[in-house]
Amino acid sequence: MAQQRNIEQPVSLISTSGDGEAETFAAVLSALDREQLATVARTLRFSRAVCTADKMEPSVGDPIYGSYHVIFPLNFDDGHRWVAKIPINGTPDGWNEASAIALTAEARTMQLLKRETTIPLPEVFGFSSIT
Repeated sequence: MAQQRNIEQPVSLISTSGDGEAETFAAVLSALDREQLATVARTLRFSRAVCTADKMEPSVGDPIYGSYHVIFPLNFDDGHRWVAKIPINGTPDGWNEASAIALTAEARTMQLLKRETTIPLPEVFGFSSIT
């Protein structure tokens, strides 16, 4: 039997607090260089001619935890906001060929749907399936 819930109470899909999530994502968090993340985001903006300021560094926000990904908000000085989505197994020890294929398929599918349909999707500015 399906469980009913009050429609006025939204279901929380992600959490920004709690040691449990940080512990679950400890391997990813310890392998991540937040300064490098900001540098990659800035480089992507310049390479796409999206940004004209030559020294605009995004600030990297606190992690937001999902079931299988950790998301880092990236806030640029000019008001643009991006997110970096990193899978739970996004570490040298946890990454394998199947992970790379899945990430590439997800990113390419989002790019195709964004280009060929009117489905509202975020733009994929870049991705890497290698560690």
